Amino acid sequence: MSLLSLTSKLGSMSSILDMAEAVNYRFMVNFYGGGGNPLDMRFQSVSGISSTVEVDEVREGGENLYMHNLPTRVSHENLVLTRGMIIGCAMNKSGRDVLHSLKVKPSDIQVSPLDKNDMPTYGGWLFQNAWLVSWTIEDLSGEDNNLIINSMEFTYNRLKHVVT
Repeated sequence: MSLLSLTSKLGSMSSILDMAEAVNYRFMVNFYGGGGNPLDMRFQSVSGISSTVEVDEVREGGENLYMHNLPTRVSHENLVLTRGMIIGCAMNKSGRDVLHSLKVKPSDIQVSPLDKNDMPTYGGWLFQNAWLVSWTIEDLSGEDNNLIINSMEFTYNRLKHVVT
């Protein structure tokens, strides 16, 4: 397909460029109900943006030749946020509250892709009623001169794709 026919189907050349900006790897993480510290918005990587419909197999009555898959519920992988360790940020305190005294305070977390000007390109993903279940520090080595990397893993009730 030529570029001309592609642009006539999609609109203008600027709309094609706008779509291309949505595939870069800048993103922002917002914690709702948690204070809004700018240090708690930047992460090296995000994983676990995944939902799966679980099914039950049911045999057809009479003739047992056929199986039917019926949806039962939606399950999610845990959301994993990874970054260099930051001393004195609010995430450290809320992590200690959960891991040391089991004070769980669920909140919503939104992951939003950013364009080249660090502006949201579209809504992103909203993880509802999320709370910390794991805090991991990468292996330490006396031979490397690297940052200490920590990963935070959150469970959540529902994943919504947010469109703005």
